[in-house]
Amino acid sequence: MACALPVVSTKAGTMDLITDGVNGIRSARWVFCFERHIARLYRDEQLRKKLGTAARKHIEQFDWNLVAKNILKHLE
Repeated sequence: MACALPVVSTKAGTMDLITDGVNGIRSARWVFCFERHIARLYRDEQLRKKLGTAARKHIEQFDWNLVAKNILKHLE
């Protein structure tokens, strides 16, 4: 995500990171489902760019500098 690339993942452990169709694609755990989503991204350059750009923007909120500032703000 930090590299502005779209992500294909299951929902396990990614509920706060990936919004399906916005900054990545959530997939069922079966290989053929992953294959279908990866093939779709391979064929659709606009979708790759859209999801990748949104992924980069979303993940910036987890930058260590911002996280540290937020922690310090709450401790003060």
